[in-house]
Amino acid sequence: MGSVGLSTSVYSGEDFAKHNASKARRIIDQRIIMRDGIALHGTTFLPSTSDGPVPVVMQMTPYGIDAFIPSGQRFADAGLAFTLIDCRGRGNSEGEFEMFETDITDTLDAIDWLTSQPWCDGQVSMHGGSYSGINQWIAAKARPAALKGIAPWGAAYPGIDVPPGGVPFVGHLSWFVLTGGRDTQWQLSMDSEYWFQELAKVYRNNGSMAELARNLGVKRPTFYKILEDPFYAMREMSFLPTPEEMAAIDIPVLSTTGYYDSTHAGTLYHFQQHERFGSETAKTKHHLVLTPWHHAGMDGAVDVSGLQLGPAAAINMAAIRLEWYRWIFGLGDKPNFLADRIVYYMTGAEEWRSAPSLEAIVGHTSEWFVGSAGSNAQSVFHSGKLTPEPQSNGHETFVADPFDSSIIEVELMRRKLPRHTKQETAILYPDPIRGMHLQIAGEDPTDQAFAHNLNGQGLVYHSDPLEHDLEVAGIPQLEMWLTLSTPDTDVVALLSEIRPEEGQSVLIWSNILRLRYRNSWREPELANPGEPFKACFFIPRFTARRVLKGSRLRLVLRSPGSIHFQKNLNSGKPVFEETAADAERCEVRVHHSDNMQTRLLLPIEQSKGVK
Repeated sequence: MGSVGLSTSVYSGEDFAKHNASKARRIIDQRIIMRDGIALHGTTFLPSTSDGPVPVVMQMTPYGIDAFIPSGQRFADAGLAFTLIDCRGRGNSEGEFEMFETDITDTLDAIDWLTSQPWCDGQVSMHGGSYSGINQWIAAKARPAALKGIAPWGAAYPGIDVPPGGVPFVGHLSWFVLTGGRDTQWQLSMDSEYWFQELAKVYRNNGSMAELARNLGVKRPTFYKILEDPFYAMREMSFLPTPEEMAAIDIPVLSTTGYYDSTHAGTLYHFQQHERFGSETAKTKHHLVLTPWHHAGMDGAVDVSGLQLGPAAAINMAAIRLEWYRWIFGLGDKPNFLADRIVYYMTGAEEWRSAPSLEAIVGHTSEWFVGSAGSNAQSVFHSGKLTPEPQSNGHETFVADPFDSSIIEVELMRRKLPRHTKQETAILYPDPIRGMHLQIAGEDPTDQAFAHNLNGQGLVYHSDPLEHDLEVAGIPQLEMWLTLSTPDTDVVALLSEIRPEEGQSVLIWSNILRLRYRNSWREPELANPGEPFKACFFIPRFTARRVLKGSRLRLVLRSPGSIHFQKNLNSGKPVFEETAADAERCEVRVHHSDNMQTRLLLPIEQSKGVK
């Protein structure tokens, strides 16, 4: 394990996504016939310097291929063909769009069509992030002979991060509007003021998100099914690779995510599943790049929603992927950046490091225990303590109160503040869009509003100033011992570094859990009111940060309080069926005693971690 060196002349210069002088040849309005006779629409970019067949990189997207034309130019200028395809039912493609399910055979038929073209040499790879990252896994599980590699980034894993922790993300209502027809309805779906206000009305009245969607005319069955069962995709949909299908994937894979990427957990879970079920040979071909970026900036950034990163963060990931594609096609060497299987960025230290595996990064685990220290721990100014040793027996209490909507008013106020990140992306994201949901997703790492404005619906624990730097690197765990006064509720954890000079808060790790899913997503288990139980977050989130000497750790446990998440009314009924009449206040007791220690387990980096 060590630092990663980069050649600035290769990776940090001109933005490869802007080739205004590209001479790429174009074939537009291609009709790609699927096995059921449906025609998908594509556009291909070919190198101007070659008349013979070349390898092809393919991207299938539901967002309209026009947004990704610079990618086609970039690949063609590098001597590769690049084909953009509208997903079935989107853009100029025929048929009806149903997320991911229609991609199962369409990606395979598109690959077959590409290999039949005179300009293709029989080799195909896939490209893209977010939705276009997931459908690469969909294609890979079928093992088409022509598919030589996939390079997904920000690839969600429905049920793991969309929605997260068993809590349906109702903010995706606007996404279902965005993709609700042939046209990509950016302006309608990204009118954040409208969606915030509509969601807030339902939240304040403990109303039904399904009723809101029906009133707005949303006719997407999957949205309602996910509201009813947050693990619907894992339980019912057929696009996710089975263990047997994951075991058979043996092509090169280049996965990328960011610590502040809302689909971080999904990308990491794909990797973990491949690690668990894949062959030893296949594992050596899978590289994972863990960056400090967010979902909309996965090709390099030095500012993530106000968090300033060092110059080393500004690598050009698009250029690294391009070099990687040429390598898997036998046209060049593997990028030096990918000498190790795992490459990760240590924020705070502001440098890239590498390791042969996720396990090799971690040297030891540092334990931190919560306690009250004579305080009720209900505010940042009267907080409890976070210490390396267990504290005296006791507990603290907060209330998850569905009748108190004051905490969402903070979210509504925050959304009016601009995000600072410059978005280098072809996809339109609403700006401003700050809120509690972004804290939970990690997308807004400098916002302290949701630690300060608890209104009795959360607890805060601070460590003493650190005596040494602490290099956290790995997947933190939080073991909570809780007692509820109702059968169920939702809980959020936010872990931050509080810097001593300016008091800046930097989010290190976050998570969310619907407590009925604490033991299994397959079989929900309600709590017995008044009986303590142990609960751990199951969503994997990797982080790497040097927490500086003199800084303090801050752990916040709280009710979600976000209009973007389905509201749990705490009755224990299926949440989808709860009505305002079912709403109950839930007293959440957080224990710290000899046999019930609520503790934070921090993975400390192997080579430089402080004991």
